[in-house]
Amino acid sequence: MKKYLPLLKLAKNALVLFALTSLLSIGLIVALLHYNTAREEALAETEATVQTKQTETRTLTDNLNMLKNHQAEFDHLITIGLVGNPNRANWVEQFETLYRDLKLPLTLRYSLETPRPLSESGSTPQGSQANVLRHELSIELSDLHEEEFLSFVHKLNTSWNAPFRVNQCDMTLNSTTKLEIKCALRLFSLQSKN
Repeated sequence: MKKYLPLLKLAKNALVLFALTSLLSIGLIVALLHYNTAREEALAETEATVQTKQTETRTLTDNLNMLKNHQAEFDHLITIGLVGNPNRANWVEQFETLYRDLKLPLTLRYSLETPRPLSESGSTPQGSQANVLRHELSIELSDLHEEEFLSFVHKLNTSWNAPFRVNQCDMTLNSTTKLEIKCALRLFSLQSKN
C-alpha cells in the first residue's frame, strides 16, 4: 500500500474534488427529486381544485338554468292571470276571439261574476286555499250542433290562456234539432300577498 501513497498524495486534490462533486451531484439529484415530487403533488392538488370548481360551476349553471325556466313558467302564470292580479278583461277578449274564429252562430251570451274565495262555505279558507280566487263564467249558446260545441270546448282547452274547468253544462235539444247550452266555467287565480 505504501507504494501507492505517493500516487494518492498527488491525486488527493483531484479525489477530494471528485468526492465533493459526487456529493453535490447526489444532493442536487435528491433535491430535484424532492422538488419534482412536491410539484407533482401541487399539480395534482391544483387539478383536483380545478375539477371541483368545474363541478361547482356546472352545478351552479344547471341551477341558474332551472331558475330561469321556473321564472319563465312563473311569468307565464302571471301573464295568463293565474298568479297576481287576474287579467279578466284579457280572459273575456280571448274567449270572444276563440268563439268568433270558429265562425259559430252569434248567439253567445256570457257573464263573468266578481271573484270570490275558492272556499264555498262561509268559513275562513286555510292553507293553500287562502289566496285562491274563483271566477264563475256563465255562458249560454243556442242554435249549435254538437260538433260545433265540442270544437269550441276543444279550442278553449288548447288555445285559451286562462286556468279554467267546466263546472257544469246543461244541454237541451230545441225543436230545430240544434242544441241550447248553458255552461258554468270556473276560472282560478292566486292573489298576490301584499
